Amino acid sequence: MSPRQMSWSGLLLFLLGLVVVSLGGWRFETDVLTGRSALLILGYAITLLGIAFIFWGLVRSENQR
Repeated sequence: MSPRQMSWSGLLLFLLGLVVVSLGGWRFETDVLTGRSALLILGYAITLLGIAFIFWGLVRSENQR
């Protein structure tokens, strides 16, 4: 995967993660008790993975110059 594709994939994963987190709700402390914690944790994980893909794509593109 090229660095540009990785950065765009990271952006899409980041946005998808935000959508999943917003579906699960933003109040982590109260939602853990109601059983929505799996959706929140999944959303946070997707968001962090997206951020990692964005930065990894940027680092790879800088290293190729």
